[in-house]
Amino acid sequence: MLVSVALIAIHYSIVVSGGCVDCPTIDQINYVFPDTSNKEISGDFYNGYRQLAQTRDHYRYYDFKEEPTIWIDAPGDILSRSRIITIANEVPPYKFKDGSSNIMANNTAILGVDRWVDDRCRNAIIPKTNWVYYLGDTIQYMQHGCDPKYTQLDTVMRIEIQRTWQDITTSYKYKLDNWIAESKIKCLGICKEY
Repeated sequence: MLVSVALIAIHYSIVVSGGCVDCPTIDQINYVFPDTSNKEISGDFYNGYRQLAQTRDHYRYYDFKEEPTIWIDAPGDILSRSRIITIANEVPPYKFKDGSSNIMANNTAILGVDRWVDDRCRNAIIPKTNWVYYLGDTIQYMQHGCDPKYTQLDTVMRIEIQRTWQDITTSYKYKLDNWIAESKIKCLGICKEY
């Protein structure tokens, strides 16, 4: 008995953030990381933009492909089915969802920086600076299920906090505690409570 198994196509969509200033153009991205979609079915590029798909339900064409498809300026029906890498102005430091950013160990706090990837390994944001390196590394990282063995990027920012030294004998609490202790001794024979 023969059983047919449908393959699940893996798509990687490269998107440039709408507010990104001096970001790479679609043509520049396409030159370094060529779009591997079928242009006759899914629309070719014209004046730096993808044209409309030539076939309705064109995404079905990719359901039986074994190799991943890299999309640049992907149509909306592909974006909902793909892993999205967005090139943005910057990736501000962020806290890790596992709570490790909330714990300080050995006077060191950690934050994420330079590349953000969600918990499901479906969305990533990379900065426009050095985008070629970040994009190639992020595609490889996402192709391997976001396994840390498959990335060269160190996306952890370590902030070392120097311990402060304070002479406790100058604090108001220390002075108050000493005054209370001295008052109890002076009041020992006079006061009824002590």
